Amino acid sequence: MADERWKVKKPDGSIYGPVSTETLQNWIKEKRVLPEDFISREGKDEWKFARLVPLFQTFFPRSEQEKTEVTEKVCCPYCRNALPPEATFCISCGTDLKTGKKVGGVVIARESSWLKRHLGSIVLGLLIVSSGLGAVLFSRYIHPANDIWVIASRIIISVGETICLYFIVRFFVVLAFVKKTPTTKIADIRQEGFFEVCGKVLCGAPEVVYGLKCVYYDYVHYTRRRELFHSPGTHYRYARDVQERKWVPFSVEDDTGEIGVNPAGAFFEPKVLNRGGSIIGEERDTLRGITVGDEVYILGEVINYNGTLQFEKRRSILPLVVSSKPESRLTIFLILRILLLISIGVLLPIAVNYLFAYIRK
Repeated sequence: MADERWKVKKPDGSIYGPVSTETLQNWIKEKRVLPEDFISREGKDEWKFARLVPLFQTFFPRSEQEKTEVTEKVCCPYCRNALPPEATFCISCGTDLKTGKKVGGVVIARESSWLKRHLGSIVLGLLIVSSGLGAVLFSRYIHPANDIWVIASRIIISVGETICLYFIVRFFVVLAFVKKTPTTKIADIRQEGFFEVCGKVLCGAPEVVYGLKCVYYDYVHYTRRRELFHSPGTHYRYARDVQERKWVPFSVEDDTGEIGVNPAGAFFEPKVLNRGGSIIGEERDTLRGITVGDEVYILGEVINYNGTLQFEKRRSILPLVVSSKPESRLTIFLILRILLLISIGVLLPIAVNYLFAYIRK
């Protein structure tokens, strides 16, 4: 044991050593190595809190008051984010504290199965296929129709109504959870369950878009094109040719504590980051997103992963909502979307029948 040599990593990322066990013990006595510093044996890349290494525990404070002070000072050696004493990874920069490697972005973002990631799209696709097939069978056996236009109109109406119903149910489920779930302080979340919190976004590794540090963004690029069937130079439209959505795991902080969020599969309600869009000659782009420092509303399931609680969409039936709008405004937006979809569902048959009647003339 006396022949072992040690390295020390400070919160700012600087590394000292390797030094002998005796030298390191002297550094601890001289307060040059603190409980929240990390140490590792030479030749290994397994960093641990100095106060958690059994060989040096006797050199650190033992009184309850001093323990509390030490716990409050524990932080990540890479981004200086505050951490619980038993943490094995940093929820701010996504670093595994044992290996020093980045893990899944900001929070431990476990790779979910392909089925879980695309379950919503699969269900919607099956509903569309089923509704279209149902319309064909209806026109074939229940209410026979030989006119191809009648069959086509029935298929379009059936598929359109199915899509509207799918999103009405989806938004209604989110609205129901928003209304029935009370807001909870982060410090009061001590076990797994379904919670609602409000707080400020923190992230050690955000996506930088137009100089903005985003934890989620939706970027759309448009190119101006001339409309067909119009005289040159008079009618133009902007056609979408590029769309990119991306998120990174992050954490949320209120006045009582901090909790991680793995937003895979979340329902996002971002804010407009370049209002009106940026227009450059024949091109235009728009950007919506959620940035570091924004006040956000989080609703979802909290799970325990490696001893750390974090928001994560584990079951498809329960929503995970990440919104830059407060609960009151989010509720209004959801209600308006449901009403809009109901209106579309009511007007769609009328519009389709009118359109096909016009085409057949």
